[in-house]
Amino acid sequence: MKETKQDLGGYKERFDKMYKLGYDLCWLDKEIPVQIKGYIQELLSDRALDITKSRVLDLGCGRGQLLHYLEQKGFNHNVGVDVSPVACRFAKQHTKQSSIIAGDGIKGLPFNTETFSLVTELTVLSSLNPQYWPAMLNEIHRVLKRGGFYISELFTREETSDLDKPLLTGSVIPRELDQVYGVTRTEISNILGRQFSIKECLPVNPGLSDSFFVLAQKL
Repeated sequence: MKETKQDLGGYKERFDKMYKLGYDLCWLDKEIPVQIKGYIQELLSDRALDITKSRVLDLGCGRGQLLHYLEQKGFNHNVGVDVSPVACRFAKQHTKQSSIIAGDGIKGLPFNTETFSLVTELTVLSSLNPQYWPAMLNEIHRVLKRGGFYISELFTREETSDLDKPLLTGSVIPRELDQVYGVTRTEISNILGRQFSIKECLPVNPGLSDSFFVLAQKL
């Protein structure tokens, strides 16, 4: 495993603080969501992914729980990227074969165009102000191979609320750190549909802390 240091800029401090203080543990899933497992298994069953050859990027890898799952499934070429060097140190402790890189998906990922067959991003967009979403989606699209797949988890919100207004999650995280944003089903098509073909979109039970799980393919 390796860690590459870059100039990550201002907004990483919020995530560094969350990981240093352990606030991320209050929303850390011990198990990978069944919807995400289902998407990965579906891609394997359809032979859209090859465990031994397909390169996978987990963008916003956090403590490395998804990378650990991919390793258990037998994926051989996994890369985890997180803007927080603190998170990267945790991820290196929880993975055995994955490369862990401190990098910024907004400013630009340190990979060539069309490098990965699959990019996963679980609640990373929802953890950033929507003004940053276009830049990150452009990078995800750039590093994906033609016909490659993108799996995202996005928090939901009420139809009547504002996209640019953070959700009130009621968590134990201090409000200045807990800046998360939600989307409606219609907005998923508007936000992702310009660059990706949405194959599946699975909602969880309605609620402010619930999610849409999206499987998309690069156009």
